[in-house]
Amino acid sequence: MVPYVRVALSLTIIAVSLCFTGAACSTGGASLVGDIYIRLDSGEVRRGADILVVLVPMTTDFTAKWQKLESDFKTEDDDAVAQCQRRPGWSGLICNERRIAYDKYSRSAIEIIRASQGISTRADINGHYGLRDIQPGQYFVFAALAFMESSVRRRVLSWKVPVLIKAGKATLDLAASNAQVVLDLNALNEK
Repeated sequence: MVPYVRVALSLTIIAVSLCFTGAACSTGGASLVGDIYIRLDSGEVRRGADILVVLVPMTTDFTAKWQKLESDFKTEDDDAVAQCQRRPGWSGLICNERRIAYDKYSRSAIEIIRASQGISTRADINGHYGLRDIQPGQYFVFAALAFMESSVRRRVLSWKVPVLIKAGKATLDLAASNAQVVLDLNALNEK
């Protein structure tokens, strides 16, 4: 037998052996697909093209970090609102202290997501995404969509949606109805 054929055959046997023992093959097989879109008040539908979708395992550690982040943000946001309300003429629309807290915790949220070792994909031009070869289990799906709601108002919808992935194909659309993260996660989309 030619030496390079022997090496190739040996590597194939090793790879197959590792696969049967579960040491080197994805034993996933589940998938998650969906669409990202919003319907504006005008009835127009905006699709989430090129939006990053991140699937994060719902571990105890991740959940604890996220709950602490939300709790700390709520406390700091409440303090910022109280500070702004003490100002004469405060209208409730502009509060620099509140923006500072919002930005700080949005950055922290993105750091937690990126450190989670989740898997990700980008939506296509029609807002369709698909994640394949996923291990069955409980996850959070994160995504964010920034858009101009009017000529002067920028809006960001962010998602943190719990999902149970079982064998086979699961579907989860991300729309205004299930957007639930207060923080701005749009920086996830930066390449």
